[in-house]
Amino acid sequence: MFQRIFIDATYTLASGKNSGIERVVRSLLRESGQLAGTGVIPQPQSIVSIDGKFYAPNAQQLALFSKPAAMHANVLSSMPWIYRAAAQVICAAIPSRKLRKWALPQAGHLGLFKLPHNWYEERVRRQIVRQCTPLDFRSGDLVLLPDAYWVNRLRSSVWTAAGQVRAQGGMIATLLYDLIPLTHPEFVGPRRHAAFLDYLKKTVEHSDLLLAISDTVRDQVASFLPTITEPGTPACRDVRSIQLGAELESVQGPVREEVRALFAQEQVPYLMVATFDPRKNHRYLLDAFELLWESQPDLKLCLVGRIGSRCDEIVQRITQHPRLGKNLF
Repeated sequence: MFQRIFIDATYTLASGKNSGIERVVRSLLRESGQLAGTGVIPQPQSIVSIDGKFYAPNAQQLALFSKPAAMHANVLSSMPWIYRAAAQVICAAIPSRKLRKWALPQAGHLGLFKLPHNWYEERVRRQIVRQCTPLDFRSGDLVLLPDAYWVNRLRSSVWTAAGQVRAQGGMIATLLYDLIPLTHPEFVGPRRHAAFLDYLKKTVEHSDLLLAISDTVRDQVASFLPTITEPGTPACRDVRSIQLGAELESVQGPVREEVRALFAQEQVPYLMVATFDPRKNHRYLLDAFELLWESQPDLKLCLVGRIGSRCDEIVQRITQHPRLGKNLF
C-alpha cells in the first residue's frame, strides 16, 4: 500500500484541449480523488514538473493555469472582436491556407499566438516556483506520469524530476497510450518520430512500472524494449496493461437545425467522430464510401471532429467533394 500518491498534470493543466490524453489525465485526478474518499487509496496530489523538480500547487495556484488553458482551447475567443474581424478580411483577400492557419487558428491550435500563450504559461510556472517548495519524496511514494511528455518543454524537466523521486526512494509509474509515432512514422513526420523515440527511451530509463492502456500496446512496448535500450543501461522491464474507463455522460445544449434535420431522417447517416488526423484513416473511409455511393447513392456519411495536424489534404478533399452537403456532411 502506497503512503502517498502524486499525479503529474504539467501539460494538461495549461492545455484547454479535450483530446484523449487530456481527458485521461483529468479523469484520473477526478476519479482517484473520489476513490480516496472511500479510504481505498490515499488522497492523490496534483503535481507539476518545473526545472527538473516536482511541485504540488494548492487549488488557488492551480487555478492560475485556467487562463492559458482557455487560450489553448479557443484562442480566437480570447481575442478582441476587432482582431477577428480584421483577420477575416485579410484571409479573405489573401487566399492562403497557411495564413489562415496562423491568423485564424482552429480550436485547440494557437497559430501565431503560441508565443504569448507560452509566455503566460511560463509566467504561471515562475509564480509557482516562487511560492512553492520543491517536493521531497520517500519510500512508499507513488508518482504517476500520465501526461504528454514528448512535448519539447517537458522532455528533459520531467525525467530529471523523476530521477530525484527514485533517488529518494519513491516509485515512478508511467502511462503509455500507443506507439504510433514509431510503428507508423509516416503519420507524424521525422521530427515527431525522433521526439517520441527520445521520450520512450527516457520513459524506459526512468520508470519503475510501465502501464499500457491495452494488451496490444503492452505487447508492442515489450517488443520495442530490446531495440531502444543498450546492454547494461537501466531499463524498466515491468510492463503491464490496464483498461481505461469511458465518459458516457449526457450533454445538453442547443443543436443546429441542419444537424437535427440530418439525424431525423428515416435513413440516418453513418457517423464518425474523430480528430482529423492521418492516424484516424478518414482517407480510407472516404475511399470506401465513394465505392459504396456508386451502388447505393442514398447513403450518407457525417464526419465530426476538430482539425488536427498533417490533414490539409483530406480536409481539402472533403470541403471540395461533389457530394458535400448531399451525402457527405
